[in-house]
Amino acid sequence: MKLRSIYFLQALWDIELQRDELLQISKNAMISEIEKAYIGVLNPETIWVSQKSLKLLEKIESLKKRVNTITRPIDLRDINDDFISITGQVRALQIKTAQTLDAQSGVLLEDLHIIVRQLLPYTGKKIYEQAHYQLFRLMVLGYNIPDQICVIPNANETKMVLNYYVQGLMPLIDNIESSKLDSRWAYERKTILLNGELSIEQFVMAEPRQDELEQPLGIPSIGIGTNGEFRIHGRGLITNIIPMEITERVIKSVSRKIPETTDFSLVSNENTNPMETLKDLFGNRKYLVAPNEYFELINRKLIASDFYRRIRTGSCFYCGAPLYANRCSKCGRKWNI
Repeated sequence: MKLRSIYFLQALWDIELQRDELLQISKNAMISEIEKAYIGVLNPETIWVSQKSLKLLEKIESLKKRVNTITRPIDLRDINDDFISITGQVRALQIKTAQTLDAQSGVLLEDLHIIVRQLLPYTGKKIYEQAHYQLFRLMVLGYNIPDQICVIPNANETKMVLNYYVQGLMPLIDNIESSKLDSRWAYERKTILLNGELSIEQFVMAEPRQDELEQPLGIPSIGIGTNGEFRIHGRGLITNIIPMEITERVIKSVSRKIPETTDFSLVSNENTNPMETLKDLFGNRKYLVAPNEYFELINRKLIASDFYRRIRTGSCFYCGAPLYANRCSKCGRKWNI
């Protein structure tokens, strides 16, 4: 309501011109202004998500009550000032809500405030997608997901999926330890000594690098170590599940152990992305395996392959170097062959 309108009504009041009617006109004008400004957000279907928005809703509702208690038109001045301030705050929260719904990085719950009726379908869709991703995070970080959290409500049920996300899913995410949220790992192929005597190549744990924090969860990658070694790194468990595939059935039926095998021909190339090898081992099944279990298998393959080669070629059993006159050309051990 414009201040000059309030002052005009007060001027008429001061000359004692039909005061009762003037007072009612003043109240109706202010209430009409309030209802017009908040016609969208005061729709019964609007969802007020955050505590900040709920406090604003209380202030909006109190405005009408305050209007009905005035005794002079000039009393609307303070109410009008509060009305302008509250309107600005409501619009700011609506802008934040729209921005987080469109954010490429996903919906930030702290920026979700007021969801008007027109935004309900879009919000349900975005929260539904975000819930899948958060469930995926829990799985790949090795969290044991409670049965009641495995079922995501339908995207069309905006209030239900939002309540599921806020009350059920996010508390689990918030309780994940920071060390698990990082969850980086790296292995490098190096020559090591077994029992201080046997020289052989193995994948051994390496210090994760800061740049590897950007690696997507569940998807390993290959690279080069600091000294030129072949390097495989990732974050969390290794999986062929994608977030939008997450369902209760997938969560409960996913294979979490690498199949026992003595046929190392299934591991055709140790220096490759683990997902290529796991595809040969699991076929079309969905899997979720720990990186240390994968490298245990790969290291067994390396040991078996190397010792088979040493026996087949008559090389030194300890270091694998060629023999000359039954003596190892590298470590000097003598062999009676």
